[in-house]
Amino acid sequence: MILKIILLLFIYSCGPSEGDDCHKEVIFENNSEESIYLIWTETLVIGNECDNFIRGEIQSMSEFDILGSNNSCVENIINNSLNGAIVVYLFEENPNITECDSVAGHPDIIERLEFTVADLNALDWTVEYP
Repeated sequence: MILKIILLLFIYSCGPSEGDDCHKEVIFENNSEESIYLIWTETLVIGNECDNFIRGEIQSMSEFDILGSNNSCVENIINNSLNGAIVVYLFEENPNITECDSVAGHPDIIERLEFTVADLNALDWTVEYP
């Protein structure tokens, strides 16, 4: 049991180093006067297939790391996704979504954004809203 714990700590603490070809975060800056809610996925949301379903509230005039505590390179996440991009959905209120297949068609989406590695490089890994 102790060996399993040590092995898991080693696996999750050892990842590629951050650099030009390995970014560990994507910053989302909310420049609006209101809080917004963000959900992102690394796949197209089709049926029940959804690899990631990350939610976050972004207070007005603040920033948020879209990936949270992920230890992977964003480039790898995007390049290994079904559509070669991450998709971000923005809401004015917490959508309280529990099923991945209900994200794309949710009636309260205020904006849908899609980013490839090239898009994020052009934005210097910081997305500003609005």
